[in-house]
Amino acid sequence: MVSVSTIIPFYNNADTLKSCIQSAIEQEIQGSEILLIDNNSTDNSLHISNEFAQNNSQVYLYQCTEQGSAYARNLGLEHAKGEYIQFLDADDLLKKDKIKIQLEENKNNADIIVSPYTEHFKGKKIAYNFNTDIWAALIEGKLGITSSNLFKTSSIRDIKGWDTNIPNHQDYELMFRLLKNGGLVQFVNSSLTIKRSREYHSISSETEQSYPKVGIELRENIRQYLQEKNILNEKYEKLALRYFYDKITWLYRFDPNEAVRLYHHYFSEKKNRSVIPLKNRIIESVFGFSTSRKIKHSLFSK
Repeated sequence: MVSVSTIIPFYNNADTLKSCIQSAIEQEIQGSEILLIDNNSTDNSLHISNEFAQNNSQVYLYQCTEQGSAYARNLGLEHAKGEYIQFLDADDLLKKDKIKIQLEENKNNADIIVSPYTEHFKGKKIAYNFNTDIWAALIEGKLGITSSNLFKTSSIRDIKGWDTNIPNHQDYELMFRLLKNGGLVQFVNSSLTIKRSREYHSISSETEQSYPKVGIELRENIRQYLQEKNILNEKYEKLALRYFYDKITWLYRFDPNEAVRLYHHYFSEKKNRSVIPLKNRIIESVFGFSTSRKIKHSLFSK
């Protein structure tokens, strides 16, 4: 069996960390290791992880003083001995034999092994599948998530690991660089990961504001790359435009001027506006984008 390093960065995750680590231990992959990376926790997380490290020979504890999950994952990457890496967020859980199933179905020695996942939020279970059209999946956000995928260690090292300069969309930025570097993808059609989402209000204001901007910038980079390689077809162009519109409307709440600028940049041409939902398109044709956003926010805030 191929060796695997599971890397679990954590910051104040005392409420979910124990079950997360336990789900990694129960994978029972021979020769595997679990690397716990404390990222300056101030709650009971460090005590919990220290107990696991003391009582399990396969569990190792490291501390990362640079704040941010990308820094913590890169520290784990430095110490990892496995041929593949399972990056596991401390909120998430691996189902039984998750890693074993993915490795058994990895027929092509892939650089990324992609699987669906299930999100648990407020008592609801939401299933997310993948799109086997790799570039469409990358644009849409349907190429798995950090915890649902497996990554070849050497391939991630070849591209210098995680980008520490962006606050979010780090997993898709990583996969974009892997694909540009010739990375192969293996799809495994089994939902093997549980993403335990916290309350939406727990997302910091700064993160929520940056999320649409970073997402738009990443998809624009993907779009330009596809154009350079002469593979930007109508399908990919429309998917990118739909993504831009969705994130521009999100951005308007925080930065109206930038949202308006981006709207006119991408949707000044009538043909591009065909991706906008019909109701929105009609309202925007009468009142304009900015005024229609103000009307919508006014109605929904009452």
